[in-house]
Amino acid sequence: MDQITTRDISSLLDSLKGKEVIYTYIKTVENKNVKNLTQDDFINILDKLGYEEEPKLNIVEYGVNNLYQALIYHVGGKTIVDHYFKKNVETYSISKKVGEGTATRVKAIISHMFKTAMTWNDSEWECIKINPCLSIKSTQSKSKERYLDKTELDRLYNVLETEEYVGTQISYLIRFLLATGARKSEATNAKWSHIDFSRQLWRKPKNDSKTKLTPSVPLSPPAIRVLKEMYEKDKKGYIFKSESNPNKSIGDFRKSFSTLLKKAEIDHCTPHDLRRTYGSILLQTGNSDIFKVSKLLGHKNVSTTQKHYAFLDLESLHDAVGALDGIMR
Repeated sequence: MDQITTRDISSLLDSLKGKEVIYTYIKTVENKNVKNLTQDDFINILDKLGYEEEPKLNIVEYGVNNLYQALIYHVGGKTIVDHYFKKNVETYSISKKVGEGTATRVKAIISHMFKTAMTWNDSEWECIKINPCLSIKSTQSKSKERYLDKTELDRLYNVLETEEYVGTQISYLIRFLLATGARKSEATNAKWSHIDFSRQLWRKPKNDSKTKLTPSVPLSPPAIRVLKEMYEKDKKGYIFKSESNPNKSIGDFRKSFSTLLKKAEIDHCTPHDLRRTYGSILLQTGNSDIFKVSKLLGHKNVSTTQKHYAFLDLESLHDAVGALDGIMR
C-alpha cells in the first residue's frame, strides 16, 4: 500500500471510465429456472460434486446468482465447479459501460481503505502516512433528466390495460412505482404489514436493515387503488410476489419491463425513470414545492432533490420570461 501513488489511482480511475463490462447471470441449473432453486437442490448439487458434509450456506438466503461462489466455497476446487457449470448451467450476459459514478465510488472505497489503515497503531502499518486519493478531484456526475411525458405515460397505461397485462404482477408493480415514486428495491421488498390502509400510509423498509422501517409516507389515491385491487386477491407476505414462488418477492424484472416498454414504444427508460416521472409531475402541477417532493421521495437532503430536478426549474424560468412578450420591444 505504501507504494501506491496518486498517479496510480488516477490511472486506474481513467482506465475504468467508458470501459465495457460484461455481467453474467445464471438462467437455469439442470434445466430448472434458477429462481426456483431450493436448498434441497443446492444440497443435491453438492452431493454430485463430492461434498458430503452439512452445507455452510443457505443458497436461498445467500442468493441463487451466487451459486458459483457458494459451490467453490464448499468444494474448494474451481476446476470441478467449472466442469459442472459447463455441462449443467445455462447463463446470459448483460453489457454495461462504466460511468463517472462508478469511478467515483471506486475512488471512495480506496480512500476509505487508506483512511482506515492510517488509524491502525500496529507497527506494520506505520508506513502509511498519507492518503493518495485526497489530491484527486472527484468528477461531479451529471444528473439524468429522463422522465416520461404525458404522451408516453398514456401509451404505457394503454399497454398495461390490455388483456395481456391486466391483473399481472408486473402491471401492478409499474403502476405502483409511478404512483409512489418508490425506488425499485423499496417496492419489491414491500410487505402488506408495511401498509396502513386506514391512514393511507406506507412505512418503507430501510435498505440497510431487514427489520427497521423508515418514517411513514402518504400513499396517493392511484397507489391505494392498486393496493386494494391486489389485497382482494392476496393478503400475505410480499406485496409483489414471484410468479414461480409466492413466498418470494418479484425480484429482478428487467426483461418484463423492457418488453413492456417496446410495446409502449418508449425508448431509453429505466425503472428509476418512473421515480423521476413521479417527482417531475408533482413539481410541474404546482401543488408541491421542492421540500415536499424531497420528503415524499425519501431524500435525506433537499439539495439532492434540487440537483436531480434542476432542469424543471429551467422550464419554469422559460415560462417566467415569456411574460415579457408583448410588454417589451
